[in-house]
Amino acid sequence: MLSEPRVVVLDLDGVILDTFRVHVASWTAIAANFGKDVSVVNFENYKGVETRDALVRLFGELDVEIQDFDIENLVQVKCILRDILIQRISPTDILPGAHSLILDASKKCERLVCLATTSACERILSQVQLSDFFTDVICGARLRPSKSESAECLSEWLESKSLDPHGVLYIDDAEAAVRHARSAGIPSLLKLDRVPHSLDVPSLDTLDGKCLLEMMNLAMESADD
Repeated sequence: MLSEPRVVVLDLDGVILDTFRVHVASWTAIAANFGKDVSVVNFENYKGVETRDALVRLFGELDVEIQDFDIENLVQVKCILRDILIQRISPTDILPGAHSLILDASKKCERLVCLATTSACERILSQVQLSDFFTDVICGARLRPSKSESAECLSEWLESKSLDPHGVLYIDDAEAAVRHARSAGIPSLLKLDRVPHSLDVPSLDTLDGKCLLEMMNLAMESADD
């Protein structure tokens, strides 16, 4: 019989909050300063990409030539814009079902972990009054290699804590990250706004009304497929 997870790992953006909109707004403002419209840019492909690399990609897609020293300056501008926008995030921005899940996991699990590409993760959690619920935060420079392969970092962290990966429930909104985690033997679920019928990765379209045991069961069933 399956039991509830000992460890729950939640991605910050897309599972707890929609923080990615902060980055999109920052990139949009920078592009507008060059007279460029970002409607042709698919920002979904920018998730988990380092700030500098994201700016290089953005200007490449917008056909704007830019020097290396300008990129470094724009990295600083991007961070300033990000910080200004982060200050506007409040507890009302917590995504549906996330607060209940966090409360439940903090009471029942040995560890509750937040995983995030952004180095501002701890500040954001504090701002929305969630930081006290998390035992661990893996973010920014500590999340290596890239987000799409975050399971490698997570696996190393679990090993350092002598924790069995089979007792973990990992929820992320990045399909590549979930697939990589599943291949590493970590029960994982993909959180989407809606679940496509053709998707072969176990998915949730909402955290509302979902208990830990139900989600763990779904993640483990898929891991056995």
